Amino acid sequence: MNKKGALIHWITFGVVGAFALFFILRMDIEEPAIKGTLQTSFIWAFQDAELSLLQLDANVASNVTQAKERLRQGDYISEDLGCGFMPNRNAIDPNDPEERIVLLNTESQFCTLPIQDIFLTLFKESFEDRDAYSEIKISGSDLIGIAKDNRRKKPQVSFIPVVNERMLLPSFRREYEYNPGFRINIGSGFNNLPQVQQEARALVNICSSRRDLEACLLENVPAAWTSYHDCAEDIEEVDRKVSFCVTEENNLFYNFALDFTPPAVFPVGQFTVICAENNCQLTLPYNPQAQQYAVHFTNWEGVQDNTGTPVQVFSTIISELGYFYETASFTNPIIEDCAAPEANHAYLCNNELIYLLENPNLRATDDYFFTLTVTEDGEESLITHFEQAAITS
Repeated sequence: MNKKGALIHWITFGVVGAFALFFILRMDIEEPAIKGTLQTSFIWAFQDAELSLLQLDANVASNVTQAKERLRQGDYISEDLGCGFMPNRNAIDPNDPEERIVLLNTESQFCTLPIQDIFLTLFKESFEDRDAYSEIKISGSDLIGIAKDNRRKKPQVSFIPVVNERMLLPSFRREYEYNPGFRINIGSGFNNLPQVQQEARALVNICSSRRDLEACLLENVPAAWTSYHDCAEDIEEVDRKVSFCVTEENNLFYNFALDFTPPAVFPVGQFTVICAENNCQLTLPYNPQAQQYAVHFTNWEGVQDNTGTPVQVFSTIISELGYFYETASFTNPIIEDCAAPEANHAYLCNNELIYLLENPNLRATDDYFFTLTVTEDGEESLITHFEQAAITS
């Protein structure tokens, strides 16, 4: 046999053998081979990654809810913003650091409430996976988490037909790499904080000079604010310090207090004067903060247009024209006494202060003009108005 014939012989034998082995193997395989193993493995890995991201979003949303609830409960009030605290009289210990309410202002300054930073601190405390993120921040209405590294998902070994306890083909393992960063909408309430602080300043400017503080707040407090409240219960005013609860969208609540201490001693507003013979009785609402009062009176009609300190108001009186200016001082009484008043003494009766002024300059047929100043903590109030009275015989 020549070489050419031998080559054709062996080629033919090999082809026949290959076909025979193919058909034998097909007869021994009970199940057909699964197609698309690589693609299926990729889809499984992608699906697992998406489920992990969905679970992450749910976990973040749960921690956001917890942080908002802690804001509502005032868990941040132990941090002094620089303006001190308002005691909570509802608590067993009003000055308990866990119960007192943070102030946004004092008589001389306003403090900033960093509600975003406080929220992020509360969120990170409850978010167990926080170390996996290089930054967690608020941008606009969203809470954003920037992951340090990507993560990988490896699905289970793909199901490949087995022949004689051996896989017909090597198994495919498909890794899917994904970024575990998150972006959750938490509402725009945090963006409103600058507006809230502007409203707080405006409210203090309007109402700190008003004696009827509660009425002033009722007229001027923003719609989203609740006065005399700490987002859980009603809170009593303490020395003109008032607690407020601010309600924003997406269940965002936060609590702070404002100090409405007046910039100066309130002038004496209401009082009445009734005169008879050479004395006049002055009656006014009782003010427990007052230390001392001064009655100022004159027969000069032009004084009614003057306001300011007593020196400023009465310095233009010309005695050569027959005008006079007199003053009488008395201490604010603290004990109730409704006996018949004595001349030049003050009495406290039925929550009213009564002072009987007697002076030789008070004569019948003349008109007189009276005003009062009050002294609190060593500071005397200004004169803002007069009451006119005439002596009757």
